[in-house]
Amino acid sequence: SLIIRENSLLPSPASMSDEETNALHMAIMAMYGPMGGPHAAQASSWLADFQTTMGAWTACDRLLREKRDAVSVCFAAQTIRQKILKNLKELPTESLMSLRESLTSHLASIQMTSFDPLNDVTATQLCLAIADLYIQVHDWKNWVAELLNTFTSMDGDRTRMLLVLLRVFPEEVDSIRVGENRRREVREEIAVNSHSVLMFLSYVLEQIGGANDEDMIKKVFSCLAAYLTNPLINTDELAQSQLLTNVFQILYAKEASCTLHAVATDCIVNALFRVENTEKHKLLAHALHRGVVALRAPFKVAVQEEDIDKLQNFGRIFVEMAESFLEFIINGAQSPDEADLASFESLELLLIMAEHHDYSLVEMTFHIWYRISEALFQVDNDDHVAKYAEPVTRYLKFLFKHVRYESDMVGLPSSGSELNDFRLKAAESVKDVVYIVGTDKCVVMMFNLMVEAVKRGASWEDTEAALFIISQFLANLLPEEDSVVPDIVSAICGLPPASSHPALLQTCAELLGSACDWLHKHPDYQVPVMKWLFDLIVNPQFAAAAGEAVQQICHKCAGHLSQQGVAMQLRGLVRVLEATTTNSKGVEAAITFVLRSATELIMLLPEPEMARQIYEIGMDIVVNFTAALANSSNGSNNNKENSENRGDAWKSMANDPMVWIDRIASVFREVQPWVAQAHDNRPAPWLEIALGLWNPLSQALKGYEDNTRMVEHICRSIRFLVRSLGVQSQGIVQPLVTQMVEVYQKHTHSCILYLSSILVDEYGIVESLRPGLIAMLETLATTAFLTLKRENGLRDNPDTVDDLFRLASRFVLRAPSQFFLAPISSALIDCGVVGLSLDHVEANRSISRFLCSSIDQLLGARRSNYRDAGVESLEKMITHKAAALVSGALRAGCIELSSHLRRDQADILNLIASVDRQLFSTSLHAALTALPQQPPCATPEQLEQFFTTMNGLSDAREMYVNMRDLARLYD
Repeated sequence: SLIIRENSLLPSPASMSDEETNALHMAIMAMYGPMGGPHAAQASSWLADFQTTMGAWTACDRLLREKRDAVSVCFAAQTIRQKILKNLKELPTESLMSLRESLTSHLASIQMTSFDPLNDVTATQLCLAIADLYIQVHDWKNWVAELLNTFTSMDGDRTRMLLVLLRVFPEEVDSIRVGENRRREVREEIAVNSHSVLMFLSYVLEQIGGANDEDMIKKVFSCLAAYLTNPLINTDELAQSQLLTNVFQILYAKEASCTLHAVATDCIVNALFRVENTEKHKLLAHALHRGVVALRAPFKVAVQEEDIDKLQNFGRIFVEMAESFLEFIINGAQSPDEADLASFESLELLLIMAEHHDYSLVEMTFHIWYRISEALFQVDNDDHVAKYAEPVTRYLKFLFKHVRYESDMVGLPSSGSELNDFRLKAAESVKDVVYIVGTDKCVVMMFNLMVEAVKRGASWEDTEAALFIISQFLANLLPEEDSVVPDIVSAICGLPPASSHPALLQTCAELLGSACDWLHKHPDYQVPVMKWLFDLIVNPQFAAAAGEAVQQICHKCAGHLSQQGVAMQLRGLVRVLEATTTNSKGVEAAITFVLRSATELIMLLPEPEMARQIYEIGMDIVVNFTAALANSSNGSNNNKENSENRGDAWKSMANDPMVWIDRIASVFREVQPWVAQAHDNRPAPWLEIALGLWNPLSQALKGYEDNTRMVEHICRSIRFLVRSLGVQSQGIVQPLVTQMVEVYQKHTHSCILYLSSILVDEYGIVESLRPGLIAMLETLATTAFLTLKRENGLRDNPDTVDDLFRLASRFVLRAPSQFFLAPISSALIDCGVVGLSLDHVEANRSISRFLCSSIDQLLGARRSNYRDAGVESLEKMITHKAAALVSGALRAGCIELSSHLRRDQADILNLIASVDRQLFSTSLHAALTALPQQPPCATPEQLEQFFTTMNGLSDAREMYVNMRDLARLYD
């Protein structure tokens, strides 16, 4: 094996023996060369380890110098580049200049006079290595132009090499974490030479002339596309240059290859992105608009030839133009010279994409239609918004055609099919734009399309597509509408489930569910609709969809339906569904919906009847749940054989305790919490059955305490039970808390922390129970800390973090004084400060909410002039921990967290400043001093400016903006 010389810091070929170099070369050839064969996997593992060593610098330098073969040279170039990106700090500063000279020398030795794929990759990797090295060494200035001049003056044709170098610098400066200061330096250096770059690119194209050197043209366009990513360039020269014309000529040319067409597309897309700041790039904006509008004819040619690659390229351009000129499209031209940019030509281009039969094209436009709808929603002028109704109407009609199924489709479509995925996205787009036309007008439009389809004898798919579109916005329709919805509902209720197409039936069920608000205002239709859904739900194929529609309707129309005896009908459906023999999971989902619906109706019945029916439902669950637990504990082989013999029948699930655990949750999530004081302190009508259900739940928690998924479902059911009983659940709270603590100390299921937060929410205001709840918190939190203190404990256990701090936040809100007097509160704040750097959305936000609500409690007490021992304890903690809080929030927000979590850190800083401005100022100064001093970092002047600005702010939003700007300097 190759011996790595760890003391070799400089890339010096003399430090590797021939034997070592030969061993490395053999491994490379075993991996990539013609030798290959059975040793490739072993060689791959060995080379991966080798690339992480210090000796890789020296070894790869020697391979580059010796040039034994193209494969080993390419491997060495790739390795050097990766080492520079990931391990540059391995090298001492004084060796970096020699590394730069070595890389330049290696690159100069490569000839790129013609296209050679492997040679091209090697040269590109060396160019990337040089660019990555230069960008990361902050002390190096103004070297790009010198490098380019060096290669220009070399013997031979260096055009291809120069084109690659020109491309990689602007690309790499955007991708490497060097901070905004260095990024701007390099961008300015590139922008200063923009005239020379454009002249060079134009010269290369002129020299090619009629020669068929597609690779050279692609390199020119790739270079231009990368150059356009620099926000500091002046684009006026490009706007008036032949170079831009050449790019469009490729896009206009019918015979252009797909690869050349794609790279020309990149140029125009990048240019359009650059002109979003139109004032700075006005000349280029107008030139691009003229050029893109002229692409309509080539688009039609591509349509005729079914060239989908080119069509998608055009689509990228059309969407980017609409996005770049969106402000003009929405607000109109503010001066005569902006009239072209504000015209609807951009929308017309989107519509010709939508018109094409391939739905992948219209899918590309969804984002821009969303942005248009968002922008118009802010416009307080109905007449102005009405101008957009016509293009949106056409867009919806095109979507109607795209969402249609094939007429010969059999059964229901696969849930993961491409068309179904597209329909889901199309449905969201419909919801985005429907208000521009008007919901009522859209319903009428789709109804008319459906009627027209029936008149011309079209098959079922047109009707289904229209109903599918309508179902997306029917919930937004004014419930009083009675022009076409009655006809639609009546037509659906007249569909025979036995002979209609399954996809049509499923869409009809979904539409009826979305019509629940309308049905609430039209009670005469409720019973016929429910009857039709009941006929459909007993078919396992439609059970889940029909069940969901039933639940939606019962939720909105409970008052009328409860008087019609629908609850008993729903309960009867459960028995029918349990007798089905296929689609067991879908059937159980339907049963869940049915039980929720029945419970919601039962809750409106007189108290005696309510108690009777809830008891009957609950006892059925108790019996079956207890039997399932007994069977699972016995582990009988007979049960397994019976289950297998039943196939996909519902009965195959009956012995699974989780089915009955989930049914408890389904029922009791719809049971309204019982407030005893409002009912003359009478016990809840379901108290007896709730206590009866607690016993098997407790038994299941004990039996499955090591099964995370089962414990999660049990905790969810207990949560709904406790919530439904209110303070009357005290009878189960003590044994529940004891059992939760016991289980959590053995198996740290985070759902137990969540269930504990529910108990605090219910009982935190009960003075007599607070000491017990605090004791529970201390035990649970202490156990959780053991998990979180492990190496990477916070990162590896985000659910625990989320639920622990959710629990702590409940104490802050429900029992603040007792909580802040308990020592565990200080430990939780300390843990929260450490956890601010956790880059996990839910977990980090739970921490931030806890810290913010704690500080806000102190501010609230001050505002109301309230003082007690808890407030005093909290005040001391905040004062004592302010420096850590400010430092943690600042470092997390500027360096360690994703941008979308930065606002929470700004909230923490603003609240600390509200507590004590002087303390905040002192803490902020110390926190800024502790930030990294080595690049990427802010300059002392920038830190001083940030400090001064933050000290003068009292608004969290403004603090967030300043933190965002500071964070860029460390990114």
